[in-house]
Amino acid sequence: MTGWADMWRSEFSGQLMLTDDIRENFQMALLTLGHSANSRDPQEIEAAYDKLVTLKDNVLLYNSDNPRMPYVTGETSIGLLWSDQAYKTPAGRP
Repeated sequence: MTGWADMWRSEFSGQLMLTDDIRENFQMALLTLGHSANSRDPQEIEAAYDKLVTLKDNVLLYNSDNPRMPYVTGETSIGLLWSDQAYKTPAGRP
């Protein structure tokens, strides 16, 4: 992966872990569409919603309670994760 847009690739079907946080997910979609993550434009927000709907088949689970665990257990290896949590995964350590 090299950017947010890669999460929509069909090869990741059923593999993504996203945080259970509407703001984080909308910001990701807005950025993918070239908009500000803090957009208040109704058309841009609707476009982000439509973009997220197309991501649905790639999502395996939503987790904000302990988001690093699906990576630690090998349940998933791709998705949205906060940097402090990513560092705590085996792949995040030097």
